[in-house]
Amino acid sequence: MASVVPQTTGENQSQSHDTLYAEERRWSGGERPRFYKNTLLKICRLAAYRQAAIAQSRPVPDITPLINQYGLSPNTISKAGRLMAAWQDPAFAWNVITLLREHSGHTPDEITDFLNHLRTNLNREEWSLVTGAM
Repeated sequence: MASVVPQTTGENQSQSHDTLYAEERRWSGGERPRFYKNTLLKICRLAAYRQAAIAQSRPVPDITPLINQYGLSPNTISKAGRLMAAWQDPAFAWNVITLLREHSGHTPDEITDFLNHLRTNLNREEWSLVTGAM
């Protein structure tokens, strides 16, 4: 099966957010987070909603109702710590590929499987918003 993983330059790597990766690992005592496919799908939809608002020059939406709408648990939220910590910063662009490759505990084969699952289940706009693919 051919991979649908696009080449990207990664998410915005501004200095102010470099330390936020610790939040993504905090939940498990320093281990890199691992995800379930459908949980990661929910996180991607949440991030896409945020990033669409920013792209359309709308205010960043309040996160609390969205967490409830997408049914995200506190454990899941802690795994996406950088996204949550930088939620209100419109300069921050979250990227699921960067999260999986650089900050998760998944193997390369698992990452390919995750990205194929996401590409199949996200609509074109959501995929573009969370991967930087145009």
